[in-house]
Amino acid sequence: PDADPWPLPNYTNGTDYAIPDHGYVESKIVVNDLIGSAPANIEVYIDIHHTWRGEVKADLIAPDGKVYPLRSPDPNDSADIIHETYHVNASASPVKGTWKLRAQDVEWLDTGYIDSWTIRLPCFGAWDDVPIPDPGSAESRIVVGWLPGNAPSNVTVYVEINHTWRGDLKLDLVAPDGKVYPLRAPAPKDDADVLNETYHVNAGTSPASGSWKLRVEDVTSGDKGYINGWTLTQ
Repeated sequence: PDADPWPLPNYTNGTDYAIPDHGYVESKIVVNDLIGSAPANIEVYIDIHHTWRGEVKADLIAPDGKVYPLRSPDPNDSADIIHETYHVNASASPVKGTWKLRAQDVEWLDTGYIDSWTIRLPCFGAWDDVPIPDPGSAESRIVVGWLPGNAPSNVTVYVEINHTWRGDLKLDLVAPDGKVYPLRAPAPKDDADVLNETYHVNAGTSPASGSWKLRVEDVTSGDKGYINGWTLTQ
């Protein structure tokens, strides 16, 4: 789905920070509005200008002090600009607090600066195959553990299902508080075998954090399939 992460904007520090020749500098981003552990797939985008960028080592430092390496020095890399995105499993660290990008110049003679950097939080997804009984129902879960408050009023649910005669299927989104949001009703004449669809749900009365479930029910016997995967975004 073409959507921004649910329901948060990127966190960005756009202030320039000079990197000392044969030294290091840190740029900070403070996250105050989240709870619990950090996601398992944080995107970190860095924009660094530095002559002979191969001298630059970059690390992400979590609020608890854990260091997540992003970029190692490369003596043969003579380019002058770093525009790179890294994926970090930071689930061992708390999401709330001060995050730092540390840029270190490991050699002499060349200089530069951190132009900006961004922490981007991912959408929530589940991509383990779940068989759908014939007939019967199956559930796939996404656990959201670090968002306070209620869910957005416009949740986007993207679903991928492989199932012969997909018209046999009834789909619901089940919120952490047990509220059921209908997504798709059975369509007896729909004989396609693949379901790739996007639904929009006003889930603003349900809590954001907790276990969200995609419930898929096969209402007619004779055809089989499985949930391939699904995502939650705003």
